[in-house]
Amino acid sequence: MRQGKRAATFFWPGSDVAIGGVRPTWYKVFDAAVPNAVRVTQVLDWLSLPADRAPSLITVYFGDVDDAGHQFGPDAPETDAAIARVDSAVGAIVNGRKRRGLEDRVNLVVVSDHGMAWVDSSRLIYLDDAMDPATVDIVDQGAVLSLSPKPGAADTVYRSLARAAHLRVYRKQDLARYHYGKHTRIPEIIAIPDEGWRVTTRGAAAVRSRLARGAHGYPPEIPSMQAIFLAQGPAFQKGVVVPPFQSIHVYSLVAHLLGVTLAPNDGSLDSVKAVLGDSH
Repeated sequence: MRQGKRAATFFWPGSDVAIGGVRPTWYKVFDAAVPNAVRVTQVLDWLSLPADRAPSLITVYFGDVDDAGHQFGPDAPETDAAIARVDSAVGAIVNGRKRRGLEDRVNLVVVSDHGMAWVDSSRLIYLDDAMDPATVDIVDQGAVLSLSPKPGAADTVYRSLARAAHLRVYRKQDLARYHYGKHTRIPEIIAIPDEGWRVTTRGAAAVRSRLARGAHGYPPEIPSMQAIFLAQGPAFQKGVVVPPFQSIHVYSLVAHLLGVTLAPNDGSLDSVKAVLGDSH
C-alpha cells in the first residue's frame, strides 16, 4: 500500500489493524464463523476486478487445520477432514483462476505458518512446582514459556526453572539463533519444553474442561513443526521439488513478485530462487 499497490485480505494476522496508520484497500474484520466458501467467493470476486482496479496482492486464511490440530491432535481423523476442507477451498481458488483465464497472470502461493505436535495431559510441566509464580509475570505458556521476573527475582527464577525436567531455560540474550537478544518485546526469561510437553500452572489446568491434543511453538528445526510451501503460476518452475527452506524467505519472494522494495528482514531471495522460472 505504501508503494502504490492495492491489497486485499480476507483474514490474515493483523489484516484488520492499521499498521503504521495503513490498512489494505479491502479487508475483513476477523470472524472465525465465516464459511470457507464465502472467503473463496470474495477472493474470486477480487480476481475478477478490472486490471486498473484489481489488487496486486490477495491474502486469505483458512483456520480449519489449526483448529482441528489443536483440539484433536495432528493425526486425528478430524484433522484429516479439516485438511480435506481446506484442500477443497484451495482447489476452488485454483479452478476459479483457470475459469477466468488468469493462470498465466496470477501466481498462487500456499503456505502454513507452523506444524503441529501431539500433546496430552500426561506431559505437563507445572510452573507452580518449579518456582513461585508470584515472582513473575507470565507472558506466554504452553509450548514456549515466557516470563518477566519481578525486580530482583530473575536469578532465582532462572535457577529454579533450570532444575525442572523436560525444560530448557534461557535468558533472552542467550537465544541469538532466534534473534531474541535485544528486542524490547521479548521477556527476560524464555523456557522451551521438550517436544510434546507443555508448561502451565495448576490453576490454569484446573479451569480447562479439555486440554488440547496438539500444540505448536516448539523449535522450528523439529520435523513436526515444519510447514508447507506450494506455488503455481507464471513466475514458478513446473514440477520442481526444492530442498526445505525457512519460511522467513517467503517475504522476500512475494516482494520480488510484486516488485516492491523490502523492509529490513532476515530473509533472502537467494534462498528461494530455485522455485522461480528462468524469467524471474
